[in-house]
Amino acid sequence: MKKIAFIIDSSANILADESKDIYLVPLNIIETRNSEEKVCNASTGINLETLNEKIKGGSKFKTSQSSIGLLQQTVEELTKKYDYVIGFPISEKLSSNYATWKSLETEFKDKFFVFNLGSVEVGIVWFLELIRDFLKAKKNELDPKELETFIAKKKKNFGGVLVVSDVSQLIAGGRLKGFKAVFVKTLKLKLLISMMPANGGLEYFDKTKTDLAAKKELINFLEQKVNLISKKIKKAAVITTILDPKEREKVVHEFQSLLKDKVVVEEAMFSPVIAIHTGFSNYALLVEMED
Repeated sequence: MKKIAFIIDSSANILADESKDIYLVPLNIIETRNSEEKVCNASTGINLETLNEKIKGGSKFKTSQSSIGLLQQTVEELTKKYDYVIGFPISEKLSSNYATWKSLETEFKDKFFVFNLGSVEVGIVWFLELIRDFLKAKKNELDPKELETFIAKKKKNFGGVLVVSDVSQLIAGGRLKGFKAVFVKTLKLKLLISMMPANGGLEYFDKTKTDLAAKKELINFLEQKVNLISKKIKKAAVITTILDPKEREKVVHEFQSLLKDKVVVEEAMFSPVIAIHTGFSNYALLVEMED
């Protein structure tokens, strides 16, 4: 059986695990305070609690792509130990990181392949499990076009919606501007943003006055897109930047009830590299449906 290594970036929100052939080339987080910049590893350099404190303290944050030099070095080392190396960076529509990784395919022709999963967070982890099983069934013989087709098919089973209660970071990052920003913030509306791997981006699609209304609209949206209620749910997870454990538990319990206990809803925190853009006190529901 051929040997395959997988490379992820910080958007998957897991660390390297060589026992599972998973390697990490992190994204970067840049903090600006008093005109001074500090760069840190997005996977290990800062946690959500510290990030929240620093934002409240006046620091500004932005993210940047992986070091091309580190990626090149990592791929070069792995191609000596593995038959194939597969990269799963952050969604193409969310970062130029995908294009940078993709550009190295020609240098490591027939050894290094990069795929756009259109996903972030635990969605990447779920995809990784599916792809690993798919390749094992083929004795790890890799046909890039065949894997691309498999990924495109499975994307249709994935869906997610982000509910934003605190829009401060969306405004700070320029993703919410002008009258709309003032309107949403003044009325304390909940913004609903789709996280659909099939299109790979984050798209505003609705707003509500209450959290309960937001959750119900989220359920309706995912029913339209992936048949959330009418099909069998394979996996579901609440991903959040809510720092209070009791509040997080409450959100998970509410979704468990709304989904009528069809699946055990997992709980996870957003990675700092995503939280910089989405802000705090927010949550998302991600699901993977059965075929």
